[in-house]
Amino acid sequence: MKRITDIPNISNEMKALYEKFWETGDFIGILPHIDAFLSKYPFYREALIFKARSLMAIGRNNEALRCIKMAKRIDEFGLIGRFDEAEIYLKKRKKDESIETYVEAVKSYATELQNGIDSFALSCNPENRERLKTLTRQALSDFFLAGDGDITPFESLASEVRTFKDELEFD
Repeated sequence: MKRITDIPNISNEMKALYEKFWETGDFIGILPHIDAFLSKYPFYREALIFKARSLMAIGRNNEALRCIKMAKRIDEFGLIGRFDEAEIYLKKRKKDESIETYVEAVKSYATELQNGIDSFALSCNPENRERLKTLTRQALSDFFLAGDGDITPFESLASEVRTFKDELEFD
């Protein structure tokens, strides 16, 4: 097995690519930079989705859909890009495919979220599992009910869980 320092930090390169885009907001101008990145890392799913989103923004939906399909082929279990695919189908007036893809995306994210919460809760002592799950469900409910992207419910969740952090560990 390699040392962690032997593995290239592709995420940092991807962050730099995002930053380059946010400096200008130019979807057309960023495409050659994304292509250069993909020539180095052709199987980097996040870059394929970034390219798809850039193509969507300039109305090149067929090309965007191809990028999303390539990303899905690389990792069919990856979640990123699923809502984008549903949006493209809707723009192409393929409403049944759009709805099917949208619902599948919601289900996939919800399932992953539930599995992650359950897995973490199982790592906690039994006395605090339900408390943790209740607080988490409340934070998620508050977040979705507010509907404005306000992260205050998650800050509250962190604050609440910190009050019993020493009792979390499963012995």
